[in-house]
This record gives sequence, C-alpha cells and structure tokens, in this order.
Amino acid sequence: MNRFNLKKQIYPLFAILSFIIILPIGMVFSSNSWMWLFVLAYWLLFLAFGYWRACLSCLTGIAFLIIMVSSVTVLMTKDWKACELSALRCAMISIATIPLMGMSYTKLGKSLDTLRAPRSMSLAIMILFAFIPILMTERSRIMKAYKVRGGNPHVPFAFFKNMIVPFLVRTISISDTLALSVETRGFDLKSKPKEIYEPVIPKLYDWIYITSLILVSGAIIGVGIWLKTL
Repeated sequence: MNRFNLKKQIYPLFAILSFIIILPIGMVFSSNSWMWLFVLAYWLLFLAFGYWRACLSCLTGIAFLIIMVSSVTVLMTKDWKACELSALRCAMISIATIPLMGMSYTKLGKSLDTLRAPRSMSLAIMILFAFIPILMTERSRIMKAYKVRGGNPHVPFAFFKNMIVPFLVRTISISDTLALSVETRGFDLKSKPKEIYEPVIPKLYDWIYITSLILVSGAIIGVGIWLKTL
C-alpha cells in the first residue's frame, strides 16, 4: 500500500536498503553535534525524491520523540550532552523510516519474486509489513471500545482482561483469516515461482536515488573519520 501516494515509488528493496544504511550510521555517529546537518541532508534528499508528505509527517514524529526522550534523559541524568545524544538518535530513527512509509508491499513481493527469492521469504516479509498496520488499527479500535465502556487503562487487571485478551484473540483470528486467504489463492511454498506479469526492477530514477543516498552516507563516514584523525 502506497500510504503517501508517491508519484514515483522507489524500488522497494532500495527503500529497505536505505533504512539499513541510515540506522547504523545514525547510531555510530550520533555523539557528534555536526550530525544534525546530515539529518537535514537526508530529509532534503527524501523531499527531493517526492517523499514530502512522509517528510512532513516525520517532523511531527521527530518533535514528539525528541521532547519525550530528552525530557526523560534530562530528568534522570541531568546531562545535556546525553539529552542531545538521545534527541539525535530519535531523529535518525525517524529519518530512516521515511523510505518505508511510501513503499508498496505488493511491489515488494513482486521484486522478491523477480529476483527468484524463496517464496517463504517473500510471503513472510509481505505479511510482516501488511500485518503491522492491521494490528495498530485493531488496537485503536479495541482501546476506544474499552474507554467507551468506562474502562480505566491504569487498572492493570481490568486493562489486561478487557484490552490485552481481546487484542490477542483478534490477532489469532486475523492470522487464521490471512492463512485461509493465502491458501484460497493457491499459494504453495513448494511450487516454483510463477512468471511475473509486471516484473519489478530498479529503473534509472531508483539508481539516482540510491546513489545520492550512498554519497550522503559516505560523506558522513568520511567526515567522522577525518575528525577523529585531527
């Protein structure tokens, strides 16, 4: 599902690769204040490639995480440097998720099939990405119903009985429905992958994107190494 209606969707595996590249870099170099410039650079890069809705949505998430985590850090450690470290890591985690926000799960499955990946792998990844939004929706629905009935989430036993138990039961039900749906469509892990009607392969636009991201990431690593040699 293309939640943010991108005109040109990035090749799904490149979107996942972006997350894999950005997150470790953010964790390794987050102790340096100059990393804020590269947070901005990543944000502008995604903005240039059409992720403007995801970028704007990310700003809200970054602000919320920074305020919450930084407040807790300051109260516990009284260390403003640790506060900045926590804030920068939150920002990098949020930035790393932007490419995933506009990813089409259908195209992800097709791209894995095009690469002749094991069908069990493509099915597992597609279910993972599709299942999380469903669970979040169910959680919200059950929580609203619990509050409408006058439930208090601060009462542990009542919360477990009226919120956690229904959520687990609903999760199992959704899993059974999903398994039945896959079986009805004739999906067989033992059979060979069928021919893809529209193979999903990276195009020039995708190569420009991933090259730009690698250049920005390489610049971060280069600056980090250069500063350590001074």
